[in-house]
Amino acid sequence: MPGKTQTIETGRDVTLQFDADRATIRAGGGALDGHVTVTAGGRVVGALWADPAPTTPARLFGGGSLELSDPTGQARVTLRGGTGLIEGRVLRAEDADGNTGVRVDGPDASITIGGERSAELTMIDSRGLPFLQSNNLWLKLGTPLAQKGDVATGNGCTIMMHDNTGTETINISSFNMRLQLGEPRIHYKRGIELDGRLSKVKLGVPPDGSLANDDKRPIELDGETATITLGRAGAPGTLRALDDAGHAAVSIDGRNAVLTIGARGREGGLVVVDGGAREIYRIDASKAEMRLGAHDAPASLRFHDGVGREVLRFADATLRVGIDGNAGALLVRDAAGRAVVDIDGDGARIDVGASGHSGEIAVRDGSGRETIRLDGDSGDILLTNADCAEEFDFIDADIAPGMVVVIDEDERLAPCAVAYDRRVAGVVSGAGRFRPAIVLDRRPGAPRPAVAMIGKVECNVDAGHGPIRCGDLLVSSPTPGHAMAATDPARTAGAVLGKALRGLDAGTGRVPILVCLQ
Repeated sequence: MPGKTQTIETGRDVTLQFDADRATIRAGGGALDGHVTVTAGGRVVGALWADPAPTTPARLFGGGSLELSDPTGQARVTLRGGTGLIEGRVLRAEDADGNTGVRVDGPDASITIGGERSAELTMIDSRGLPFLQSNNLWLKLGTPLAQKGDVATGNGCTIMMHDNTGTETINISSFNMRLQLGEPRIHYKRGIELDGRLSKVKLGVPPDGSLANDDKRPIELDGETATITLGRAGAPGTLRALDDAGHAAVSIDGRNAVLTIGARGREGGLVVVDGGAREIYRIDASKAEMRLGAHDAPASLRFHDGVGREVLRFADATLRVGIDGNAGALLVRDAAGRAVVDIDGDGARIDVGASGHSGEIAVRDGSGRETIRLDGDSGDILLTNADCAEEFDFIDADIAPGMVVVIDEDERLAPCAVAYDRRVAGVVSGAGRFRPAIVLDRRPGAPRPAVAMIGKVECNVDAGHGPIRCGDLLVSSPTPGHAMAATDPARTAGAVLGKALRGLDAGTGRVPILVCLQ
């Protein structure tokens, strides 16, 4: 039998050839496109067309298949018409240069797109709109506006990821702009949720997982209102910031409503600055110190009562306590809890001391020396200065402490200039080491000279009219503003100024005297 069988169309070329030498079957000739059909039970179940398919191709029934085998006879590529499958160990799509663009590798269970050229993957829906696009730079899910065209609705997208038990643990939805992490609970309220529509990050599960309590999660960051919320009913919030040693250096405890700054080995501090970067408020735990105010930004501390009235203000180096309708008071207690200092604004009264704890008030001068003491235990007023003085108007403005002065006709005073002058009023106080303990008739405005009329004072004396001995009676002298020893008893009545506490043999000088007008 020949190795080749041919069928020739009437009057034409060979249209069907079976070539055993070359193991080929050929359908069609030079002038006629060929096709091969396979029938089963009188019905066409498979067709291979070389020329365009008929206008109304016959439906193919059954499960026809095409297999290509390697030299060992093992099928390498199978096309199954019934299931629409293409099966093979490795499938490749190549460009005109033979470069593999798409590779499906069965033994490695891998699909490779791209290679020598950049890859691109597009999946479209039944309307021709893309719902997945990818290349080597980006991945797009859903239909971008530029590709939607005139279609009213494009494609949204949702990414769902499951764990090895089949539980959905990650859900990314473009419909409600949310990223949800964690196992879904009731109504799919998860442990972590990023809500792009509401600008919120929610952590934790609502108390009962219901939609009604969706905004009652333990932790919520609200970008729209710039708010961070920690805790919920039954689960108070706590915020901790740890230092490099792992200690809670800053802690906000919602359960106890406590803010703690500092930790073991690290003192806490709080600094508040104004818009000009000036430090207005500082609490320094290392020094147990609180500072308020800055240069050109004076500080004030204010307290209000239950109806909003300012009842205490500490500003401008002044402490003001009380207000109209709410009198102020200041209490200072001793170690036993007794109110030993009570300043009562309503009664305009100051009480110092209490039962079992007597009070004292000490007044000091500019050098720190105590000049007045009120002793509540003894009931004494202790004055450490020497004389009792009273302010007067003077004829002569050139008045100095220690001068002996007399009463003029218009009730003003002037330095003495006559011996044994019975108008003598006293000695101008303040000379030497003595100061007045009590000053009478002090008036507002510029201070007037105070004249000592009782007590110890240093006095100008002139021993040229006779030496002065301790205990001598002193009277006015002709030397202006000076005293002298009284040597004429007949003239001393009503003219005695006082007694000398120290003597002076000759000349002028200043000696302490005891003022006792006679």
